[in-house]
Amino acid sequence: MAPIRRALPLPDELIENILARVPSPRDLAFASVAHRDFRRIIAGASFPRLYRSLHPPQLLGILVPHGIMPVEAPHPNAHAARALARDADFSYGHLPGSKWRHSDARDGRVHLMRSGLHNDYDDVVLPELAVYDPFTRGYMLLPPIPDSLVAASVRVSYNCVDNFRALFVPSGDYEDAHFRVLAWMHNHAMAVVFVYSSLSGTWAV
Repeated sequence: MAPIRRALPLPDELIENILARVPSPRDLAFASVAHRDFRRIIAGASFPRLYRSLHPPQLLGILVPHGIMPVEAPHPNAHAARALARDADFSYGHLPGSKWRHSDARDGRVHLMRSGLHNDYDDVVLPELAVYDPFTRGYMLLPPIPDSLVAASVRVSYNCVDNFRALFVPSGDYEDAHFRVLAWMHNHAMAVVFVYSSLSGTWAV
């Protein structure tokens, strides 16, 4: 007769707080396979946010035009940085078209932009935006900021497009699977900010 498996004699909240203090993500992965309750708690929706609140993001390198420049020994993160440079893809070759460039990186995602193009009427359009995962090579093309939203906020001109920027909003109370992007444009007279939410799939001012 197989032995009876007993639940850990500690409440989940206490176990979660203990696991959240494991300093290394690698050791945390080992813990997740040591016991099914550990794995269940680590995979829970609240654990990643708690873990990040106790462990500031590690400096692994600097994004450069053609990839990442990893930190080197004797920096304590040199081993993880080498693994990042080896396993992640920063060529952006999986995205449609070319000339994508990064504008920000946060929570394992890279925000990319591609310069605005001219349409058949020689009007200026805003840059194309995308969110890219360098580990899975997956990407999401963000919908364009609606013309009606732009028209109600600022007159689009060459000067405005030349001063367009986009970056991630810190995750805050968002779940790991979701993100927000902040985009702003300005000219000599005014500035306007737009925010995209992956939860709603829409832009807002």
